Amino acid sequence: GFDVAPETTRTSTRRLFNLVVCHDVFDTLESMSILLSALAAKYPGIQVLLWNYPGQAFTTFADGTVLNNEFQSSCLDKLLKHIGPGGSKRFDATRPFYLMGHGSGGSIASYYAATFRPSSLRGLLLVNSLSFVDPHYASVFHDCSNVFGCAPETRPDLPVYFYSRFIFSES
Repeated sequence: GFDVAPETTRTSTRRLFNLVVCHDVFDTLESMSILLSALAAKYPGIQVLLWNYPGQAFTTFADGTVLNNEFQSSCLDKLLKHIGPGGSKRFDATRPFYLMGHGSGGSIASYYAATFRPSSLRGLLLVNSLSFVDPHYASVFHDCSNVFGCAPETRPDLPVYFYSRFIFSES
């Protein structure tokens, strides 16, 4: 799924930027829209593109797919083409835009910028992002993977609780 904040009426003739957001692994477009709604309201005329990664919000991906930066970046590229000027025209990717990566979304955003190099990309904004996965964080993801596979579908809160314990722990 994806959501595009509609372009609002500008009080100025100055062209503003658009913003494409790659969120953290446990965020969704819904949670990021709460965070970024004030930005969109403050700067009329910008568009903010929020999107869910494959596997989130009832989306799927093919068995055997590796959910790495290369795959997620190619999904973003396909999405921009689908909703851009050659597609549904819901988001103007030819207009200057900044790519924001939050948390683990920073590595997806960095990979996308380095690989696809869109001419309208004006900058990369990395917010609390990962540039290196240290042994502790690697073990957190490994343990999370094991726990997530065992968590019952009736308790979707358990994986988030488990992950939060590691992120906010003293070690």
